[in-house]
Amino acid sequence: MTFFQNIRYSMWLLPVLIMALAIGLAVAAINIDVQMAEGRHLPWPWLFNVSAGGARSMLEAVAGAMITVAALTFSITVLVLSMGASQYTPRVIRTFMGNRATQTVLGVFVGIFVYCLVVMRSIHGADDATMPSLAVSLAVLLSLAGVGFLVFFIHHIASSIQASSIVASVSDDTLKTIDAIFPDQLESRSHDDAGRGLGRAARYDWFPVCSARTGYIQTVDQEALVDFAKKYLVMVRMERSIGEFVTHGLTLASVSAIPNADMTRKLNGLYSIGHYRTVEQDVGVGIRQLVDIALKAMSPAINDTTTAIMCIDFLSSILIRLAPRRIAPQPRYVGGELVLVPKGPDFDDFLCESFEQIREHANGNVAIYVRLLEALETLARFTNDIGRKKNIADQVRLVSDYAKCNVQFPDQLKRIETHRTQALQCCVLEVAAP
Repeated sequence: MTFFQNIRYSMWLLPVLIMALAIGLAVAAINIDVQMAEGRHLPWPWLFNVSAGGARSMLEAVAGAMITVAALTFSITVLVLSMGASQYTPRVIRTFMGNRATQTVLGVFVGIFVYCLVVMRSIHGADDATMPSLAVSLAVLLSLAGVGFLVFFIHHIASSIQASSIVASVSDDTLKTIDAIFPDQLESRSHDDAGRGLGRAARYDWFPVCSARTGYIQTVDQEALVDFAKKYLVMVRMERSIGEFVTHGLTLASVSAIPNADMTRKLNGLYSIGHYRTVEQDVGVGIRQLVDIALKAMSPAINDTTTAIMCIDFLSSILIRLAPRRIAPQPRYVGGELVLVPKGPDFDDFLCESFEQIREHANGNVAIYVRLLEALETLARFTNDIGRKKNIADQVRLVSDYAKCNVQFPDQLKRIETHRTQALQCCVLEVAAP
């Protein structure tokens, strides 16, 4: 799983595929030229007829221009990565690297360069009879396409480095993850409780399975964990969840029987552990990126309240998508027997991670406090779960308390109090405002 994730966000795979396609295109064009020459059928001589020397010079010019533009494109990309890391957060670099448009443009430039090299190799001496006219003409057309891709790349880079584009991209990836891993809706107005039916698990003796690697848990194959439990006739309890950091030699999971070396090796193989968090199964990493961008925007060095508010807006959209979903991991049973006790974040964890640090670093910024309260008010309208409404009400009170400690002017405090009251009213059916 980790291998395919790294491939997905690598900057080399798509350019390599385009290079291979360019080589195939060059070979096909040369073969067509050979067949046309054998049949003595060369249409449009004003377009295809060119001397061997002229063709070689033209291919050299196109190849030199394309490799120069490719180098410029690489330089611009590296500059954007550096600027994104310093201006927003280093955690958005992976988002830039996984951008298909940038990878395609790099591949096109390198592909045209490789195409020209292959065609040049087929021109022997000054014999015009062996000169691949069609392949050379196609090189001219590809060079014109390369100019178009260069214009597109400049426009794309100018758009992608804007804060709105980065924030929206992170949010879109996170929303896709939510739809993939939290598809079920809450069915009742009670707490999203994953602890029901786990009383039997407390009666077991648990034996630790240590991690063979150090890093962040990126993905876990829970279906494979169930199969593992069935195969070895044990119960598995996850001790670390997605996004948590685990150290080599410390407990990764526990089983209800003494694990042997084979069990330890196979259970470790069901966890993908890497040097950074990924968004494939980790909703928290998208929230973390947006929070980091907001904190950077609120720092004295940047002082960009608009970007911070934008991050709050997109964080609220993520929480709104989470609000009606069943989030807490559910125990897994086989034949009525408990086989897997999962571990994962709940709604309150995501809520705190979204707003806690932003609230603490607002430093008297009234616009930030007001937007936080507005986001919480909207969020409260999207869930009927008692526990979640209580969590939202707690966050409303915390934002209000921080504002009272950091805002001095009475009219601003009155504005914040108005939003506080409105937000708590959305929770009044389950949580009475003090």
